[in-house]
Amino acid sequence: PVQPKPGTQVLIPSQVLLPDVPREGIVVNLAELRLYYFPPGENQVQVYPLGIGQLGLDTPEMTTRVGQKIPNPTWTPTAGIRARSL
Repeated sequence: PVQPKPGTQVLIPSQVLLPDVPREGIVVNLAELRLYYFPPGENQVQVYPLGIGQLGLDTPEMTTRVGQKIPNPTWTPTAGIRARSL
């Protein structure tokens, strides 16, 4: 890792290039590992970083929609996830 010396000026970018997509809903850019959310009726975007999954397990590419939202859902690791974590 790079460790700047005391007094070094560090520039943190505050602008991003938006993907060339319709400005609606949620867009995931896998190459950038970023999620873009375009709220309906607003001229803004919210950008979130994404983590990667396990090496060798490709992320499927598809167009989807939210069919149901459940507040405070529970999640239990699958048998496969448990076996890989041992």
